[in-house]
Amino acid sequence: MYTSVETDSYSSNLFMYEQRSPAQTPFYKIVQNNLETWLAMVNQADGPGVPKHVEKAFRDFLECGIPAFGLPLIRRPNR
Repeated sequence: MYTSVETDSYSSNLFMYEQRSPAQTPFYKIVQNNLETWLAMVNQADGPGVPKHVEKAFRDFLECGIPAFGLPLIRRPNR
């Protein structure tokens, strides 16, 4: 997430990166605590199970905001 920041009269607006903290949200904690159980239940039931792209989306969500899994690419605007 980027926010515009006014600095002084000599420079234009700067955009500062604000780190997201999804691990602090109730949704993240629910997914973190229940994903493996839910996947096992759905995949054992009769039927097609969880599509791979859905499982990947949940796993990617759990990695979001954790520096060990990668950082955002931030470019400095040309002056």
